[in-house]
Amino acid sequence: MKHILILFISFLIIGAGFGQETEKLAAQKSFAAWEQFLATQAKYPTSALRSNKEGYVIMELNIDAEGRIGSANLKESTSKGMGQSALSAMEKAIHIWNPEMLAERKRDETYQTVFSFESVDPQNPNASTEAITRQLYKGKPEKALKIVNRILEKKPFDYQTLEIRSQIHRQLGMEEEATEDLLKSQELKDKTLAVIRNRTFGIITRRQVTGSFSN
Repeated sequence: MKHILILFISFLIIGAGFGQETEKLAAQKSFAAWEQFLATQAKYPTSALRSNKEGYVIMELNIDAEGRIGSANLKESTSKGMGQSALSAMEKAIHIWNPEMLAERKRDETYQTVFSFESVDPQNPNASTEAITRQLYKGKPEKALKIVNRILEKKPFDYQTLEIRSQIHRQLGMEEEATEDLLKSQELKDKTLAVIRNRTFGIITRRQVTGSFSN
């Protein structure tokens, strides 16, 4: 009887853990759908498309103690048209927000959502990444650093590129700069709810979603 009871309790514990993981997975899927909705609503401004102009918008989302979006404010925008596009998309997305989408993220916090509008060469959409990798492979971290710096000038919100720069600084023996970049990268990642990448390939526009939802 004792063994049966222990087995039964074990099943309850396993079942509870499985239930929590299922709920977490469901929340992640819902969050992914919310991100995708934002991506479809954030249109690349026609004027920016015509002039092949890139830019970004950073919006601050104030999450209350219940996990609801209390307010969404435009923090930074490199273009009026892009800012209006991001605001319009967020106004629509707020209505379908669910507190469960936060999953393990802290409530009663301020997060940011980034809308990045990028013009990409359709023949080589990953040109920048490949250029960095190529220079590192050749043993030329100094040249790789110059490429990374140019990217960060356009995208200061890009915590992934900051992490790459941290690694390059470390290769160059610049430990202080490497640590600073790594800490800043982690800070940006923690406070970034999502990054909506709106990429235009010539006359074709595609939207990609990336974020730091996973913990």
